[in-house]
Amino acid sequence: MGDYTFTIGLLRQEDVPPEDPSVPPKVALVRAQLQALLEAVSLTSGGGEVRVDGFRFEGETEVYPIWPTER
Repeated sequence: MGDYTFTIGLLRQEDVPPEDPSVPPKVALVRAQLQALLEAVSLTSGGGEVRVDGFRFEGETEVYPIWPTER
């Protein structure tokens, strides 16, 4: 059995998040990738859809929103 690779690219310029000096680069990168992923799949728990609106890094307590507040 071969290995499979699935990539999510930010191919369109409008998909690349604008640079905001107040947002750490690692947060902007993860946010952009999560947005792209969540536009392609739905997360579930126990068979029911789960609406995800934020993330945090392992070992950290700060939570970052995935989507802009107007969504």
